[in-house]
Amino acid sequence: MSLRKNISGLAVAQIFSYIVPLLQFPYLSRIVGDSFLGAIIFMLSISQMAMVLTDYGFDLSIGEQIARGRKNKKWLSVFYCQVAVIKTILLIFAFMLIIGALNISGHAFPIQLTLGLIICVMFNAYNPYWIFQGLEKIYIYSALVIISRFFGLMLVYLIIKIPEDYIYYSWILAFQAGAITLISHYFVIKWGVQIRRIKVKNIIKQLKYSFDFFLSRACVSLYSSGCSVFLATFGGSLNQVAIYGVAEQLYKAGVQVFSPIISAL
Repeated sequence: MSLRKNISGLAVAQIFSYIVPLLQFPYLSRIVGDSFLGAIIFMLSISQMAMVLTDYGFDLSIGEQIARGRKNKKWLSVFYCQVAVIKTILLIFAFMLIIGALNISGHAFPIQLTLGLIICVMFNAYNPYWIFQGLEKIYIYSALVIISRFFGLMLVYLIIKIPEDYIYYSWILAFQAGAITLISHYFVIKWGVQIRRIKVKNIIKQLKYSFDFFLSRACVSLYSSGCSVFLATFGGSLNQVAIYGVAEQLYKAGVQVFSPIISAL
């Protein structure tokens, strides 16, 4: 029953996650123009690469450890604190990645857009999705994703009315990420997870154990999201990034068809 609920919840969330960009991008292209849409897609690509770094494959590595039997409050609390410490360190490198990519691109981006992007990445870094996956409660997390993306879609239509409003897009993403993360932590605390003292050697051990999972995700991210960053840096025009980014969303919608079943299993 739990597996069926997880697959159903993930399927709906996955479908919604790929329908939303297809509804947003035509509207954004018409309102803000191809150049500003290219800036948005470039920012999205950088954020996705930064999020892969901060996720560090914990949804797979620690989720697997929890699923193997370490489900009591003590182990969940230990994992919770280990991940928090590691992700705080990884966030520093993620911010360096964002700033470096923006500087190398040669394009000037408003500080409001960049700041919203950084806050979005920060919220995502502390997202305890891996606990939901390990405890086989992904259907709860999926409901949060669906609701937040729906409100995000509505905010795009309500807030972005003129080309200059494109700077608010990253703040809409930050709002979505913040809502999901904060509500997720409410459930985690409700399940009895607490702050515990942890040893440095165990943090290092967890870091090493998760590295292979991170490496596999990083390679895929570099192949997909890296193309938009490469195009913006060496292509010279953000209009090209906009065209490529919209096509990429159609591609992702196709290749992720079986993702809900794989994640639930």
